[in-house]
Amino acid sequence: MEDAHDPFLNIYFDTTSHKFATGLVIRNDGGSTAYNIKIHWIKPLKDEDNTEVRFSNADDDIDVYSLPAGQSVSRYVRPTESFFPDGKESKPETFEGELIFYSSPNGRNSHKQKFKLSMALYKMRFMSLNDQMNFYFENRNLSRHIKELNQLISKLDQKDDH
Repeated sequence: MEDAHDPFLNIYFDTTSHKFATGLVIRNDGGSTAYNIKIHWIKPLKDEDNTEVRFSNADDDIDVYSLPAGQSVSRYVRPTESFFPDGKESKPETFEGELIFYSSPNGRNSHKQKFKLSMALYKMRFMSLNDQMNFYFENRNLSRHIKELNQLISKLDQKDDH
């Protein structure tokens, strides 16, 4: 019963929010706020700049200062395809670490959760479930083209009047 009131963190890859991009998400599925969250990488996940993925650049190594129950934070990691350099034949890398966090802001009750991450689940799913970003990308010039068409139609209407 007491565990239901403690914070409980989940860390996972997000490949559906943005087409062709992978993010890392920490979500608090527990019953209270998690404080002073740190990621300690054992087998680190690296971003496009080849640096360990962190949620903060703070000097005190804290990635997230507080994460209320039911809330999440996310961070872009790198393009999804980069996790599979040899395409479908490549074996997805595994990343390991530990989440260290506290159930109070003053840091008295520490919690540690080990985790392993792999892109194996996402190997066959490069496409995003959210095609909104793709629509905007493919149609970014749509309003300019509509304006040009309206101008051409106006010119044609003026010629017909003469």
